[in-house]
Amino acid sequence: MATIVPFLRDKAFAPDTIELMSEAFLKAKAFLRDGDATVDMLAMRIITMASTGERDPDKLAAAALAGFCAGGSTERVKKLSRA
Repeated sequence: MATIVPFLRDKAFAPDTIELMSEAFLKAKAFLRDGDATVDMLAMRIITMASTGERDPDKLAAAALAGFCAGGSTERVKKLSRA
């Protein structure tokens, strides 16, 4: 299972928060087919949102994907945040 841990660098989160961030990371990653730079950006967006207090993996994933998806993909992201 992929995890967000390698992207945390100097950030500290509780283990349960890291688990839900990793869940969000996997969900967001499933929407994209791009390279490492995109994956890095997804991770950083999730970490930033979690730093503000968001703990819902679906909302974290949707926020991380905002701006990446166009056309029909946007509806799938919206559904993800409402799940």
